Amino acid sequence: VQIGASTARVVFRVDLRDYARWLEGYDPFVEDDTPARKRRRSGTAGSVEEFLALMMKVKSGGRRVDVDDVRDIIDRYPSLLAFDGLDEVASEPLRRRVVEESQKALDRLQHSTCTPLAIVTARPSYARLAEPDRARFDYYELQPLDEALRIDYLRKWSRSQGLSTRDRHDVEKVFRAR
Repeated sequence: VQIGASTARVVFRVDLRDYARWLEGYDPFVEDDTPARKRRRSGTAGSVEEFLALMMKVKSGGRRVDVDDVRDIIDRYPSLLAFDGLDEVASEPLRRRVVEESQKALDRLQHSTCTPLAIVTARPSYARLAEPDRARFDYYELQPLDEALRIDYLRKWSRSQGLSTRDRHDVEKVFRAR
């Protein structure tokens, strides 16, 4: 299947902090800090696909979703796996496992009819923590926005939030002061 850059994709956003907590046995989808939050998984290997199935189940209101469903979607439709926030996994052994499991998932999914694209977001690691294989991922460093672009973004954001003209000016004034 030939897929271009403008192809619509099913996006799976994996918050890596939540995934890491799940690997540790915690339920990242429980809102409170009660003892019920820690619930050991039984009979699961900790794969990204298992986490996606759980996430889809929770976000859909409890519909039954399993690994086969996740694989079926990725096999049928162009997809993007957005692994977000690797820098928020600070534990060295846990971060190494998150990176390993993410790369294993990509290895398994590369044989899909529609091989998914994958991105990993992270601030640079100066502590020599595990990072995705540089041979498999392109690395990009974001540069600071110049003043004009920051103001343009701020104005668009203010409009998208439905702020009044007066409030937009106040927000811009505070932004410029800082």
